[in-house]
Amino acid sequence: MKFESSPEIKLKNKVEASSIKLLIEQEMEIENIFKNTRRREYVDARRILFYILRNNFLLTYFEIGRISKRDHATIIHAIKDFDYIIKADPILNGVYQKALERAEFITTYSPEARKEEIIKKIEQLNQELLTLSN
Repeated sequence: MKFESSPEIKLKNKVEASSIKLLIEQEMEIENIFKNTRRREYVDARRILFYILRNNFLLTYFEIGRISKRDHATIIHAIKDFDYIIKADPILNGVYQKALERAEFITTYSPEARKEEIIKKIEQLNQELLTLSN
């Protein structure tokens, strides 16, 4: 992921955004999320990335626009109906949930909080495994 140099976007956010971008590309099976196309899978992938960057990393529309080389109005438009689209499309919702988990893991700053989060996830998975075994 290439980013324009910008004092508003910290290096840490660039690296974190790149990690989430790669995860979304893998889940959506697309090559480059920022490809200049209006194909649905690309539009939806960008929508997920923009939503997470805005709500989890607290980037401004301008900052997200610089990352994606798009106008801030495009970012606003992509995010506007996100909640409704996610509820209507279970596959897209699955991709969003995986990307969100990754974003939450990245944005958890305290090592203790990360440890607790991982322990909770392990307990949930163990419960699910027990349920499936019965």
